[in-house]
Amino acid sequence: MIRRRRRAIFLIEMLPVLLAIAVGGGLMLVGLTSIIRSQRRVAELGNRYAVLNDFMHCLRNDVRAAADVALRSDDDGAQQVLAIGQPPRQVLYRFLEDRVERVGRTDDPVAGKVWDMEHTVVQVNIAPRAGNGAPLVNVTVEWHRASEKDPQPRRRFDTTLRCAREVRHEFN
Repeated sequence: MIRRRRRAIFLIEMLPVLLAIAVGGGLMLVGLTSIIRSQRRVAELGNRYAVLNDFMHCLRNDVRAAADVALRSDDDGAQQVLAIGQPPRQVLYRFLEDRVERVGRTDDPVAGKVWDMEHTVVQVNIAPRAGNGAPLVNVTVEWHRASEKDPQPRRRFDTTLRCAREVRHEFN
């Protein structure tokens, strides 16, 4: 009889331990899912920064190499079209609702580049010519939330680029 009582006590003593392990495992699972969700948000934000950085790098290079710029509207669904330079070497940036397209010469290495600008609004304005006669291009990029549950706040980036007529070194 002593052995039976001893086994029953051992089983009753193990139940709180098993319950504590189950509760701890449940809390760890909740913590891991929130870490994975946060990691996905950080990766998405990093990707959006990379796309924006690549877009601004190409636009900055094109504007600095040009002597003049023009802004017009397009009938093909683009909200704005930024024409940089003169027609033989002209580069066009078409600002569509969810992406930006760069159209250039056929021998241009980045002709036809497309940036996915989902949940992003890009506004371009051309300021009056500065003292040296070079026009200024004002670019405003505003990020919106992907959904109502998205904890990221709206972000706004402003920059001004000057046409500098710099000669571009093109490599074959």
